[in-house]
Formats: sequence, C-alpha cells, structure tokens
Amino acid sequence: MRKIALLLMASLALPAFAASKRPQYMWVSAEHLEQIITAAHGKSDRYVESQLSGLFLSQPLSVERLAQIEAELPGPASRRALTAMADEAAFFRVPARDLPQYAPPDKVTQDSVLELIAKYVNQTTHELPNFLATRETSHFETPLWQLPAIPQLASPHKPLSFVETSKVTVFYRDGKEFQERGNGKIVKDNPSQSKMETNGEFGPILATVIGDAFSGKVIWDRWEQGPSGRVAVFLYYVPRELSHYMVYSGKVQTFPPYHGVIWANPVDGSILRISVLAALDSSDENARADLLVEYGSVEIGNRNYICPVKSVAISVVRTLGKPVNTDLSAYIENSDPVYSIPFLMRINDTRFTNYHVFRGETRILTGEDAATEGPPPASSPDGVPAKEPAKAPKQ
Repeated sequence: MRKIALLLMASLALPAFAASKRPQYMWVSAEHLEQIITAAHGKSDRYVESQLSGLFLSQPLSVERLAQIEAELPGPASRRALTAMADEAAFFRVPARDLPQYAPPDKVTQDSVLELIAKYVNQTTHELPNFLATRETSHFETPLWQLPAIPQLASPHKPLSFVETSKVTVFYRDGKEFQERGNGKIVKDNPSQSKMETNGEFGPILATVIGDAFSGKVIWDRWEQGPSGRVAVFLYYVPRELSHYMVYSGKVQTFPPYHGVIWANPVDGSILRISVLAALDSSDENARADLLVEYGSVEIGNRNYICPVKSVAISVVRTLGKPVNTDLSAYIENSDPVYSIPFLMRINDTRFTNYHVFRGETRILTGEDAATEGPPPASSPDGVPAKEPAKAPKQ
C-alpha cells in the first residue's frame, strides 16, 4: 500500500518571538473580512497587515474567493497575513448558510459516486506522465500556550509569524516523488533541522487515503457549490490498524488513525480536494499533523491533468516545557517575560506551478554531483506499490 508522510522536526531551541502590542482578537466571516479590506483601500501594505493581525476566519475560503480577496491587497506583507489566516481556517466546515439547498442523494446515487471516485483514483495514479513542477512553500509559526480539546478548533493566539519561503523542483517519475534544489542535488531530510515537510501530494495521497478510507468507513456528508457545479462531500474514518498515513517526529515514525473529508465531482469522480486529520495520542510529541490538498486542471505535454495546485499542512508540536525568551504579557495577564511555551504551531502553505513533462533524457544531476549523489532512491515511503486498486466500500 502506498504511504504518505508528514515530516515534523522538533526544534531543539525554539525561536524568540518579539513582543508587540496586544492585538484585538476577533472572529470574522468572509464578508466581514472583505469589508475590512475594502475600508483599508489605498492604505500602505504594512497598515493593511496590521488590520489583519489578530483576526481569525470563522470559515474556509474557496480558491476563487481567496484569489479575489488577495488581488485587493497592496503588497506582500498583507498577502502573507491573509494566507496564514486562510490556511488556519482551511479545515473548518463551510457555514450552513453558504451551502446549496439540494436534497441529499439516495443510497444508490451515493454508491455510484463512490464507484466513480475509486475508478478515477485508479486511473489517475497510473495515467499521470513523468513530470516536474515547482513547489514553493511559505512557512509560518507561532507559540501556543493552550491546546483545545480538539486540536483543529483554533483558539486565540499570537498572530502567525512569517518565517521564510522555500522553493524546490518536484519530480514525479514512475509513480515516485522526489525533490531537488537549484544546485541539482536531491533533497534529503535532515532530522537536525527545525522544520515541517510533507510529501505524497502527487498521486500517493489519493491512492493511500482512498484505499484506507474505503477499507475503513465512508459516509455522505453534504453538497457544496463549486465553480462548475455541485460538489459531493464525503467524510471518512480510518482506524489505526488500516492506517498508511505516516507521521515523523525526528527519527520516530508512527501510523496514527485519521479521518478527513473528500470533495469530488459527482459526474466523473475526480477529486477536487482532500483533507487528512491525524488522531494523535496525548503522549505523542506531535499534538497535530494535518494536511489538505487542493487539485485543479493543469497542462502537461499538451494534455490536461488534475494535479495538486495547493496544499496546507498544519502541525502542533509539544515543546516539552523548553523556556522561550518572549514577552506574552500582552496575551496572558500577569505572565512573566520568560515563559515556558507548551506548544509551537507551524503552517506550510505550498503552491505547485510550472508543470512540465519530465523527458527520459532530462538530467537531474551533472558532473561531480551526479557521481557523488548517484541516482535517486529506487523506493521511498510514498513510493511503495499499492497492494490492490481502490474499491468502493460496501455499505
């Protein structure tokens, strides 16, 4: 069975977060957010960023709506603030008021859509050509002083800080995924670094999640409205004994139970979005390890394929009481400037662009690098052949 992995590297020494004035924490709807941005029209980038600081979205934004709001912002600082805000809300449910008023499908129709999903995933994982794409990731993080009973339910916290942007070339060849940086060297995980990484967005996540979900439990949830029509939404649950979702922390790997949501086109079964939410043990160093992938039509070699266009990964790591030199007096009454932060939240916002066919004659490594590094590994956690095609669950 293919596996997907979320790699979480715990920091040996947490970064210091600069003190700032107390923000006005406020939950806002998409409409309220649009009003705030409209009112700040003509203001500087930093001013708009300050207006967004401390705001928490109460609902997810569609790809189209996020692009429209982003286009109204004056610069990179305000766009990064919007990205962090939207990513944290990406796992929330769409408000009932925004759902289309369609009657739920009968059992026969639900089973038919699930059959289409299984057929689509089996075809997709075999028909994707060898290709390369650019993977650009914006990294955010913030300390948390408390964790809700359900980790996916956000609680007010210090605004997410932008850390850095990283860019690599991702290769998908013969069903396996690997990466290289600009110097032509294969990217390898370094457990000594403080970071969060994901892999498996190309193909493996579909084969893994759908295979696990259909072996576990899949139930109908709701209709949503997409840009091209209705979207069928299913919930799924995968117990530990069926899980192939791999979560790393340092050199330790686990396969926790997980659940999530599948958004699919009911006409052809194509996956439009999929989420993976791990159910981690309270003793685990990781308190949260979640992934959401958005798919869209991209052109590769004069043909259109449904491929990842964006992913959001959120992790919350227990810091084991390590002291952090940061002033939280603006957020916690009577707190000491040196405060032991129990958690650190990280968010990776990844965009996939520049898809191209990966020709057989394409050189990945050249000169001494090629001789030193050799070919990419023949197998990886996300490249293990699937035992059998996904099948629609029997209900």
